[in-house]
Amino acid sequence: MKTLKAAIIGAGNITGEHLKFFPDREDVELSAICDLSPSLGSYFAKKYNASHSFTDYREMLDVVRPDVVHVCTPPHVHFPIAKDCLEAGTHVICEKPITLTRQEYLDLADIANSNQRILTEDHTYRFTREFLELESLVNEGAFGTIREVEIRFSLDIAEGGRYGSSDLPHPSHGLPAGVLHDFLPHMTYLTNRFLTSGEEIRACWRQHTGNKLFKHDDLDAIVIDPAGRHGRLRFTCQQHPEAFQVFVRGDEGWGELEYFRPFLRVTKSRPGGSKLGPLVNHVYNGFELVRAGVIGIKDKIMQRSVYEGLVKFLDLTYDAIRDGTEPPVTHNDIDRSLVLIDQLLEEKNLV
Repeated sequence: MKTLKAAIIGAGNITGEHLKFFPDREDVELSAICDLSPSLGSYFAKKYNASHSFTDYREMLDVVRPDVVHVCTPPHVHFPIAKDCLEAGTHVICEKPITLTRQEYLDLADIANSNQRILTEDHTYRFTREFLELESLVNEGAFGTIREVEIRFSLDIAEGGRYGSSDLPHPSHGLPAGVLHDFLPHMTYLTNRFLTSGEEIRACWRQHTGNKLFKHDDLDAIVIDPAGRHGRLRFTCQQHPEAFQVFVRGDEGWGELEYFRPFLRVTKSRPGGSKLGPLVNHVYNGFELVRAGVIGIKDKIMQRSVYEGLVKFLDLTYDAIRDGTEPPVTHNDIDRSLVLIDQLLEEKNLV
């Protein structure tokens, strides 16, 4: 069995979690790490047992000739790096947002197709066990016909930290929607798991905190698909404690998922009718909360986190590369996410 040679570009970037959660597989070898900082590159190469370290990814492509490249650099350089990698004949796994515009992605997809290479984007939160359970319940009809989906971020990022500091402004400030653009792919690809497309869209972008680095620090958007299902995408810096939540509501029940304190709450029709059913739901969710607490303690001890979704995504992607099959995050998944992002930024849809 041939061993796939993998390389990571942008090891020192904050999105370089691909190193920490690199697939532990006999058929994959971490052959090279590339970073603009020679010291970071050599440090990570030694720490993660990579054979080589580089500061120039083109030299890396020529010398190592990797089968797969993980592009973990800041987003504004994703396009040229991914383009060069694809043209060199490597598969590309790219951090989100994969490109700054949909057209850039479509250009990359054409190159990938021409070279018969896989091009995919990291959709980490689709592959956590709680989200997979929620999606399974939806597909089984546990909530009846889906009517509403809500994705909500509450993050205190405007008052310092890596996004709010003016001493070393974060690269995402230069994205089309500013820092919030860094979170939009998560919001759109999760929304698209339950809605078909955006037929009617309204987006309200605002700046409430006064941090002049931010183009926007607040988003409230509504998406209605052709079937009349409603999606709400909400981002705020002014609600605490911090949270990342998914709500899916149908005509027979609903599910609520919290990523930062992993717990899936399920409310649906249960034995007991209209009078005892709510009590049964409370008892059921009480037991589930206790179970989630035990699992949370175990995860803490085992140093597991929401990045378990990244582990599963990478493992499934390497399976696809190995088998020559469609990756878990498909061209259609990426394209629909980018279409929705573009729609949220279109002037005609702004309020």
